[in-house]
Amino acid sequence: MEVGNRFEQLRQAFVSTLPKRLKRIGQLWQKLLYLRWDQRRLDVLINEVHKLVGTAGTYGLSELSLRARALEAVLERVRDAEGALSAEQRELVSQILNELELPTQESEGPEVAPSLALKSGQPRIAIVEDDPQLGQLVSHWMDEIQVRADLFPDPEAFAAATERRCHALLLDLSFPGAKDGGLEWLKGPGRRWAARLPVIIMTHRTDIVSRIQALRLGATGYLVKPISRSNLVQRVEQALRLGQKARDRVLVLDDDPDMLRYYRILLEEAGFEVVTLAQPLELLETLAGFLPDLIILDYQMPACNGLELAQMLRQDDRYFQIPVLFVSGAPEAHAQRELLSIVGNACLSKPLDDVVLLMHIRRLIAQARRRLVAIESVSQRLTDQGLLNRAAFYQHLDQYVMQVRQGRLPEGVMSLVFLQVCEVSKVREVLGLRGSAELGNTLEGLVARARQVKGLGAAFGDTAMVCLFTCSDGQVRTAVEAWLAQLESELSRRAEMHVSLAAGIVPFSEATISGEAAMHEAEKALDRALTGNARVVVERPETDQPGLSDEQDRMAEALLNRRFTLEFQPVVAVEAGEVLHEALIRLQDPGGGLYSPGEFLDVARKLNLDHELDRWVIDDALEKVWAKAVTDVDIQLIIKLMPHERHLDHMLRYLSEARTRYDWPRPVRVCVALPEPWVAHNLAGTRRLVGRLHDESIGFVLEQAGQTHRTEEILGELRVSYLKLSHALTRKAATEPDAQDRVRTFMRLLDGEGEVIAAGVEDARAFSTLWALGIRLFQGYFIEAPAANLETEATLHVDMDDKS
Repeated sequence: MEVGNRFEQLRQAFVSTLPKRLKRIGQLWQKLLYLRWDQRRLDVLINEVHKLVGTAGTYGLSELSLRARALEAVLERVRDAEGALSAEQRELVSQILNELELPTQESEGPEVAPSLALKSGQPRIAIVEDDPQLGQLVSHWMDEIQVRADLFPDPEAFAAATERRCHALLLDLSFPGAKDGGLEWLKGPGRRWAARLPVIIMTHRTDIVSRIQALRLGATGYLVKPISRSNLVQRVEQALRLGQKARDRVLVLDDDPDMLRYYRILLEEAGFEVVTLAQPLELLETLAGFLPDLIILDYQMPACNGLELAQMLRQDDRYFQIPVLFVSGAPEAHAQRELLSIVGNACLSKPLDDVVLLMHIRRLIAQARRRLVAIESVSQRLTDQGLLNRAAFYQHLDQYVMQVRQGRLPEGVMSLVFLQVCEVSKVREVLGLRGSAELGNTLEGLVARARQVKGLGAAFGDTAMVCLFTCSDGQVRTAVEAWLAQLESELSRRAEMHVSLAAGIVPFSEATISGEAAMHEAEKALDRALTGNARVVVERPETDQPGLSDEQDRMAEALLNRRFTLEFQPVVAVEAGEVLHEALIRLQDPGGGLYSPGEFLDVARKLNLDHELDRWVIDDALEKVWAKAVTDVDIQLIIKLMPHERHLDHMLRYLSEARTRYDWPRPVRVCVALPEPWVAHNLAGTRRLVGRLHDESIGFVLEQAGQTHRTEEILGELRVSYLKLSHALTRKAATEPDAQDRVRTFMRLLDGEGEVIAAGVEDARAFSTLWALGIRLFQGYFIEAPAANLETEATLHVDMDDKS
């Protein structure tokens, strides 16, 4: 039977039961109103409506699901008021019940997803759901991806069917007579299931408390009803593929042979690859041949203790990111709790609980993988010897173009150089995909280390690079040709085949419109070099290209026509998984060019539009955040205001009024950001402003901290919510002890009332150094459109104090 036909049959079967369901809901309400108010009957009514919310939405009847959700919310408030029903509530319930009788909308039909192909036969999944129709639909979705599903009406029925082995568990949280029945089961008899199986929660509960409880009890996924087929299938596929990938690797170091045997049996049975070690002095040698995903260290051992070993690992770039789980039965380990929390990720006391140990291991490994992804997202470079990531390079490029247009040329004249390996298909044919990738890595390293480049470049694929090339005498073509010859010689020697390069060059001038325009011209020049006779082509600006005054005219036209756009640059709390969204305004001219405030602000001031810019940012940012905040995502928003004392007070009043125009269903915290150089020269006015911000429950962000010598004075005077380090101080703090001491001073002056943000992290080594300083907030170079950025979901971290 085709997928669409099967789905339609199930949907029609559900629709055919709707009159009976709606009639029962109406009868229960009538009995509550006119016969006898009974708390148990109200619970039954809420449960019936709750099931309608999830099942109707899942079958594509979204309008019915939304109305049922509204009814459920009203009934929940009535229950909380213990039956004290107002006339308004009575009328509202009756109105929603009447709307439930309206014809339901048609479903869009099923989504089609690729089927799973697992190694060891057909996988099996258990579905614990008290709504049989929703359970049948989910079972049908599992059939489509070749997963066998077993349905159970409650957790007890699932636990009783011990003869049925499964690979994952889908669990509802609410059951008749037990609103939190699923959570209570996970706390009790379900703990051992959660330790050994992926558990995916299906529920109507959107509150953060339920999410935290579910995750702490071992759940690996959390889906809110109505359930999307694509989301469910994606989560199930991820859970089932865990058994197919290479097993997670655990290294255990303990001087007790009995404990080592215990670890090996427990962990291998749970699916881990295990290496046990009894001699601490053999740790480094073992790590060289077995790179684990997690290390379990006994605290007290002969020759050295686990704390000393962990400190040694944290000083090694190869191993600093591996999570360390301390295990100890020694009372003195508790006295070292603070040190253990710095070099380790969790600490458990002997005797060990099997379930708790396995849950901690899985959580720490998953957390470490998320942290590595976060490192890449906030780092300028993926390696300390490589080029910048593309977003960071674009920012450097835009900054340099701005300097050139303003006539502030640094030492030497830079040109944009786009280079690529010639005859890429031939190179791949000879070297293979892996060999060509290695060739690209070699080229990136050579370009990054070139004295004319100094790392200011980015890779575009395996064999193409773009960089800012400095040539002091202006003979850029000759200099680039000589450089390419050196690169070709080194690449040919390492690849053991002849490798040739081509390049397109764009010298910067005051006529350069933008970094993006320069990239476009360099790419065109490279295309001509690859297809023509000259391997180096220089693209020079046309003599009649518009100058700065004409560009100001374009900016003025765009400003007067309000051609503003809004983007967000995330600040990631790496440990907690939370995100702060920093709103950035851009101006788009009729030709499609984008300008930052530093480029168009002078023109805006001449037109007396700088007030309007702030108002527009406030309105647009709050509107976009409000649209997202109606879901279950908590939002923190940073808004940069134009640093002009004469209208900051006015903007504060405007911000306060703007916030009241929205009925916030979720906590939304707004912070105002100002740069340190301006604050240092307007400290008295900023002090008054920050006081008013505090009264309005609005946070204050001090940007570019460390750029002046007055940072310490400012922190002594102002209440700062977030202190964002300047890029220069971030780079210095990664390597220089004096800069590290200054950051520690900032953190001491903040005294726990504010947090430090590190922006512009160079690489993983710099990240680890800043992490050791206690910094947990990082901002990368990835600027995104609001729709993409605001989809970010927070992940939760189980810290050292959580021993449950």
